[in-house]
Amino acid sequence: MAAASDATDEPQDTVESLEAERTLIEQGTHPTLRARARVFEHERQARADKADLERQWKVKVANEMAQAEINAAAQAFDASIASATSKLLKELDSRLAEIRASGKGAPTRGAFRALRSKVKEANDASASGIPDPTLFPLRHCLERDEVMDDMRQVVKDWRSTAERFRQETTPQLLPTRVEGQILHFCGHTFRRGDSVVALSELTAQEFPGVFMGANSVEAGILLPDGTRCRLRLDHLRLGRIILKQSGEPDAVTRPLPLASLA
Repeated sequence: MAAASDATDEPQDTVESLEAERTLIEQGTHPTLRARARVFEHERQARADKADLERQWKVKVANEMAQAEINAAAQAFDASIASATSKLLKELDSRLAEIRASGKGAPTRGAFRALRSKVKEANDASASGIPDPTLFPLRHCLERDEVMDDMRQVVKDWRSTAERFRQETTPQLLPTRVEGQILHFCGHTFRRGDSVVALSELTAQEFPGVFMGANSVEAGILLPDGTRCRLRLDHLRLGRIILKQSGEPDAVTRPLPLASLA
């Protein structure tokens, strides 16, 4: 009887141990499973590190290729700009040479003063064979006293011109009238938004701008720098300021009162 009881208890103990081992396996705490998991984790981490390293190298190579393409595009752009600039400058130099050779293009208005700077510039230009020295900028080779003398001459000339301008009389008032905000001046019509040029007969300076409208007292012009210029209609009637459409030779066909000062 004792032997039979022992034979029955031995399988029962084995089943219990197997059930306990099953529980450990299912819970993931079985020693053998944990040992194998460490090996699997090492392999997984090695593959992940390798993939990340390859990704970093690929990103670095892609960035360098993109930067190289950007640099090449910038160099091509700079070369194109340089080529276009050189071509335009050559064309401009050719046109300037033609104008200088023909003697055309010199200003027709304004006071031409007998300054030593102009004389010296003319002498330098004539020595180099240039036909029209007034088209070239002033060479900065004058002494301070010479510059001061030239400035005094400029002031003297301005005073003389202003005095003659003040004493000048207009034989006939120029036709000037306003309808709404539209200005009618010497047969020309100026509306808001028109490109115009105002000419001062005192200084012979031209001021381009945009016509902004007019009232019974004055007309408004917006200059390129954003300044609003107010022109009194009395000055237009007296011919002290001439208004013309941009691109036209002159808005007034009759001789101007101060044309002799130009």
